[in-house]
Amino acid sequence: MSVPTTKQPDPEPPFERCCFCRKPTMHWHAPKDVAVCLECAETHEPAEVPSKANWLAKEDALTPKWP
Repeated sequence: MSVPTTKQPDPEPPFERCCFCRKPTMHWHAPKDVAVCLECAETHEPAEVPSKANWLAKEDALTPKWP
């Protein structure tokens, strides 16, 4: 089974990063409201998708901070 995704309506860059690989994507897993690229959607299960809070915390930790 793969992760179901939907495409953002009228997407414009910059895109959010996939919750698994961090590649910018216009696709989302609606039940948890997180970005999931099509490649990762094919290789992961819905239960593996992190909560929105966990996804945002990961992104915050991995995003460089400006002094």
